[in-house]
Amino acid sequence: MCNFSLNNSGQSGDRKYLHSLQVRPKWQTEEQNVKVGTVVLMKDNNCARNYWPTGIVERVFPSEDGKIRKVELRIIRDGQPVTYVRPISQIVLLVEPE
Repeated sequence: MCNFSLNNSGQSGDRKYLHSLQVRPKWQTEEQNVKVGTVVLMKDNNCARNYWPTGIVERVFPSEDGKIRKVELRIIRDGQPVTYVRPISQIVLLVEPE
């Protein structure tokens, strides 16, 4: 019984060690926050990428950790300005303000 528990604990330790060796670069690098005035594409699942509307970030909504997770965009649709609130995962950054 003691040998069985020692063997199992060694295997789980190996597994934890192996998982710690995997590097996930997506979460290792710090991305710059989106700024007001940034030109973006607003993702739209209903149309092809080359038809996604272009907009400008009007407002940013920082989370408790200070990272921007949500933005308010202004786009022109049918000649009229329209505002949308979108998570940053649903926009593509094109040009940052100077």
